Amino acid sequence: MDLTDTYARRVLAYVVDLQSRNRDELGFLPRMALQEYIKRGQVIPAVDNDYWVGYVLYYDGRNGKRPQKHPDTVKIHQICVQHDARRILNAARLLANVETLARKNRFQYIKAWVATDIEANAFWRAMGYHLIAQRLGGQKRNRVHNLWCLKLPAVLPVATAIRTTTSGTSIAVPGVPRVIVT
Repeated sequence: MDLTDTYARRVLAYVVDLQSRNRDELGFLPRMALQEYIKRGQVIPAVDNDYWVGYVLYYDGRNGKRPQKHPDTVKIHQICVQHDARRILNAARLLANVETLARKNRFQYIKAWVATDIEANAFWRAMGYHLIAQRLGGQKRNRVHNLWCLKLPAVLPVATAIRTTTSGTSIAVPGVPRVIVT
């Protein structure tokens, strides 16, 4: 998505504004980083009654390569719903969009680092995520962060070809040795 596009510019302006109003909970991402996420389509605005009420910003490796350390993981960097629309439904819809994309693209995990001192931890627990680790945050705020994780169900490979011959039925499944059923 080109940032000369009116929609992309509006998304950027909205995210910058909402991020600045919630900087204590979200932290900060520079404008250039936000532009890159938007170009890759990794910012999804939440809509309620035809108005934007929040967004989710995530990383799934679509900048040409998946992250080296965890290629099977989608990372949610920010999920934010504006104060006048803070209902679990808006945040849950944003999260559901990312979960759907992750399943479709066969990722195994979705993870998010969340500061321990904010209300969002209850949201992640309510959404079925598990607390799997903690780390020290930056020195400026002296915070601890929780790592919330959801393991996605395994997606079984789909047969790409089925051929019946006199010796039986051959089933081709990517990544699986050829199977013949007699």
